[in-house]
Amino acid sequence: MTALRMHLDDCHEQNGAMWVLPGTHRQGIIDAQDVPTILQGTKIFTCNAAKGSVMLMSQLLLHKSPYSLSEIPRRVLHIEYSAEELAERLEWW
Repeated sequence: MTALRMHLDDCHEQNGAMWVLPGTHRQGIIDAQDVPTILQGTKIFTCNAAKGSVMLMSQLLLHKSPYSLSEIPRRVLHIEYSAEELAERLEWW
C-alpha cells in the first residue's frame, strides 16, 4: 500500500510537518510495543514540504503528524493506493 500526500499549504516544524523514522517500512508490520525500542536507534526526520509539493510514502513507514504550534494551516490531500483485495466484509469507499 502506498500513500500520496499533496500539500495544499506549506508544512514545516511550526505547523506540524510529518515526522518519519527512515527505513522502518523495510521492517514490515511493527507491533506498537516495539516502537519505543525502534525510536531509540533511529533519528526522527521532519518532512518539511512546500505548498504544491507531493510526497509518496509506504504506509508501513512509521510516521506521525505532531500538533501544530501555530495558527498556520496544514492542509493535505492524503490518497492511498493498493493493489491488494481487502479482507472479507471490508470495502473501499
